[in-house]
Amino acid sequence: MKTCAVLIASRTRHDRLLRTIESIVNTSSPDNVEIVLRLDGDDFLTLTALSRYYTVSPNMRTLVGPRKNGYSSLAEFYTEM
Repeated sequence: MKTCAVLIASRTRHDRLLRTIESIVNTSSPDNVEIVLRLDGDDFLTLTALSRYYTVSPNMRTLVGPRKNGYSSLAEFYTEM
């Protein structure tokens, strides 16, 4: 089967991000979905909250980079992912 990649760039909205990841994991097969996250290196709360999901979804990768210009850097984040 084909794999679908879900690209998510997030900052300081760990509650929404966790609900999104839960929804993706609960409604799809791990073999069909890859979750790629892009987070800012200074967003410690989100990084800590995500630690429990590394065992839930083996197809989840997190890219951590420097904080940039918010939404104006979104296209750059998607290219990076």
